Amino acid sequence: QEYRQYFRTGPPLVTFRQAELYGLLPYHDRSPDAASATREKDIERAVIRGVRFAPEGRPMQRTTVHCPARLEILTAEPEFDMDMQGTDKWLGGMASPCGRYVYGVPGTARQVLRISVADGRMTCMGPKFGGKFKWLRGVEVPAEPEYSVTYPSGCCLALPCNH
Repeated sequence: QEYRQYFRTGPPLVTFRQAELYGLLPYHDRSPDAASATREKDIERAVIRGVRFAPEGRPMQRTTVHCPARLEILTAEPEFDMDMQGTDKWLGGMASPCGRYVYGVPGTARQVLRISVADGRMTCMGPKFGGKFKWLRGVEVPAEPEYSVTYPSGCCLALPCNH
């Protein structure tokens, strides 16, 4: 895999079109009677100011990036389906420290949503809470030796924000 160095040693390379979009070069007059000498002077001025141009014909970035994420459409169990309707039910989501579940942080929903990564099964868990916008995000707590009996796979905490 190609990785970009964290610290750049100079300004990034840009194409002529990018330089136009960023305001580093005036827009090119593409008419047949446009003077190429004017364009060359504009490019020379930009180089003096520190603009670095990429070689023509070479793309600056790879056009395809490998991403292991995938989209799956989950279907709810019939008894669970009615509870899914509504807006702002779950306002955030987070992965469990063990990687086996994704948790939906309840907004207007009464319980935490738990989705099993292995089979996509959805369940609501925990006590039922009333009110709107109870939590916005979750916090991951990795499994540690002192809590390994109580939380063998780590835990996810949600801190109340409006109570």
